[in-house]
Amino acid sequence: MAKFSKLNPYRVLTGNTLLLTDHSCYPIPISINVNGEKLLALKKAKGWTSTTILTKAIAKTITANPEYSVLNTILHKGIVGHKLATYDQVSFAIAITRRFEGERIITPYYLEHVEAKSADKVDNELRNEFKKDIDDIPYFGKAVKFAKLPGFIQRPAMLVATMLPPKPLMTGAIGFSNLISSKVSGFHARSARTMIAAIGGMLPQPVIREGRLQEELFFSINITFNHLVVDAGIVADFLADLKEQLESLAVNGDSL
Repeated sequence: MAKFSKLNPYRVLTGNTLLLTDHSCYPIPISINVNGEKLLALKKAKGWTSTTILTKAIAKTITANPEYSVLNTILHKGIVGHKLATYDQVSFAIAITRRFEGERIITPYYLEHVEAKSADKVDNELRNEFKKDIDDIPYFGKAVKFAKLPGFIQRPAMLVATMLPPKPLMTGAIGFSNLISSKVSGFHARSARTMIAAIGGMLPQPVIREGRLQEELFFSINITFNHLVVDAGIVADFLADLKEQLESLAVNGDSL
């Protein structure tokens, strides 16, 4: 027999958000495999988290090529037409796992101006956020109260909200979800943003170095992009440039 129970109210809110953003997003997945040995060496040498290194690398790749600025956008599909908000600073919505009502949920942290901050500053900011309890998140209490409203009130209110111009420092222009410490080869996340990056786990793969077969660790970068805004060719070029940067990281961190 099945036991029926209500969904966690925060999951209901998240689900409604995704459903209501479908009208402004046509998601397409694309992936690339990256040798992670240089990332691991830098992580060990500097003590930075992989999220620090990856967000700094993404921000650097985007700002290095004006063509990639389209990836740092959010499509606003309002009542009278479409508008694309392109931001002059690189901000991320970082997915962080926390506990709520006995289960694990994802809450976003908005990491701002990554291109202008040092890697040390980004890392300290992230570590402080990772340590926070769910009750320490300023917006969470309000979000849960809103999630408990009846559907006939909640959904129309959210629909109106999706028609308002997006604010990057409240939403993060780029989504980011990191499972690099897991054993999954890859996954694709979903977002209304033009781009969301999902990082797969570090897994061994055979390579040939100087004529010898050996194992090295690789991970996948899995992008879901909004095909209403950008085509696969630009995203593929961006991933190739990002891969090149990550596979040539300097152990002193200067390349970030």
